[in-house]
Amino acid sequence: MNEKARIKEYFDMFSPNYDEENQKKYWRLSDEILLYHLNKRIKKEKFNFVDMGSGTGEWSKRFLDTYPKSKGQLYDVSDGMTEICTRKLSKYKTRVKIYKQDILNIGGKQDVDYVFLLYVLMFAREQEEILSIAKNMINKEGKIFFVVENQLNGMAINLLNDNSEETVNIYKKSFGSITESVPEIFYNTIENIKSICEKVGLKITYCIGFPVVTTIGVKRFEDSKYRKLKDILSEEKIYKDILRIEKELTQNESMAVRGKYILFEAMIKSGYEN
Repeated sequence: MNEKARIKEYFDMFSPNYDEENQKKYWRLSDEILLYHLNKRIKKEKFNFVDMGSGTGEWSKRFLDTYPKSKGQLYDVSDGMTEICTRKLSKYKTRVKIYKQDILNIGGKQDVDYVFLLYVLMFAREQEEILSIAKNMINKEGKIFFVVENQLNGMAINLLNDNSEETVNIYKKSFGSITESVPEIFYNTIENIKSICEKVGLKITYCIGFPVVTTIGVKRFEDSKYRKLKDILSEEKIYKDILRIEKELTQNESMAVRGKYILFEAMIKSGYEN
C-alpha cells in the first residue's frame, strides 16, 4: 500500500471517532487557541472560503456558525470523513458545497476570500503544489491559513518516547512518525515554509506557534507518575487559566518555534497575481 492510500485508509477508519477524540480536553484546548487566532485574522463578515482537507467539517461548521453570511466549498478524499461532513452540514446546504476529492486534483482559478488548510499539510509531501493550488483560489486580497507540524516538536516527542533513531530521522529528512498507529507525517520549520511560499509567489503575513505551554501528544508525560495532562485540564479553573495564558503568549510571533503546531497566514505577493 502506498503512502497516500495508507493515509486515506487511516482517516476512513478513524472518521467515526474523530470528533469525539477532538473533544478531549488537551485537543480542545489546542483548537480553541487556533480558533482564537483565526477569528482575529478574519476581517470580513461576508466571505467565501475553501476548506481543503475538510475532514468531518468541524472547522467549516465553526466558520458557518460564527459568520452567518459566509459560504464554503469543502474538499476531502476520505469517504468516511466526507460522509460525516455531509450529514453534519446538511442544514447549511444552501451555503456549502461538499466534494469527495483529492485536493491535488482541484483545478482552475477561483475568487474566494479565504482558503483553510488546517492540519492537512503534515500529511502531504506535495506542500508546494498544494499551496500553489490554494494561491489560485484566492482573490488579490485573499488569505490562505495553513497549519503545519513543528519539526522541533516532532523531534522532542520521539526523544521523550525513547526513539532517538526517529529523532535523528526527522532532523535529517523532516519526515517521520509520532506513533505506530498514525501515518508518517511531514515536519516543517518556519524557514522552509518561507522558502516554499517564496517559490509559489506567496508572502507570509502572520505566523504563530501553538500551544506553547501544554505538552500535547507526549506519551511519556501521559504515562508519568504525575497526573495525566487530560486529568489536569479537566479541572475547569486550570483549563481556563491555561487557555488564557496560551492566548496571551501565542500572540508573540517570536514564540512560534515553541509551538507543537505553527499557523501561517499567507497572501499573494505583489507581481504574482494570477
